Amino acid sequence: MANRLFNQFSFGLEKMRVSLFLSFSIDGSGNPVLDAANSKGIESITKLGAAGKYRITMQDAYVKLLMVEQLPVNPVSAAVLMSLDNDDVQNKIIDIQFASLVTGAGTYLSSGESRKMVLVLRNSTAP
Repeated sequence: MANRLFNQFSFGLEKMRVSLFLSFSIDGSGNPVLDAANSKGIESITKLGAAGKYRITMQDAYVKLLMVEQLPVNPVSAAVLMSLDNDDVQNKIIDIQFASLVTGAGTYLSSGESRKMVLVLRNSTAP
């Protein structure tokens, strides 16, 4: 569990729900660049070997991933779909996959693109 002082009262049925926000862009080499000032609680985002796969590394471990959502800020690529590839939030990682809506094939985001994401996590083992 993350050992931080979080703001209280998000109101919901999940115990100790935590929202982390992530903002990144793709540089001229095709690598993601984290906007650290707008990504509190996020350590890094890196491109993985398989086409379209990226790894989000958080600064803290959590009990459970509840939701990941993304907002394309200035999309350049053909329409892409984001899916969850793997979540191991107890080891601080979430792997996501981008794929073409047309072909279904994995595809990296294009240089100049930006994304904003929200990760909703659970920070309690209580029922």
